[in-house]
Amino acid sequence: MSKKNIEQDTHPTPTPDFIITPVDQQDAAPTDMVSEAVEEIMDKVEDTFDGKSDDEKQQSNK
Repeated sequence: MSKKNIEQDTHPTPTPDFIITPVDQQDAAPTDMVSEAVEEIMDKVEDTFDGKSDDEKQQSNK
């Protein structure tokens, strides 16, 4: 291994002190994302525990 490669391997690349946010998510606050996640979880819980059989769910959705 050359001296240049050894130096690169022993000195890790510095990472920025911030998180890079994707462009399509820059207008959303963290609380918005948490709110959406909680809403999805609640929908799944309601679907799971609503007491209807799968056949009844399909008929009510039509």
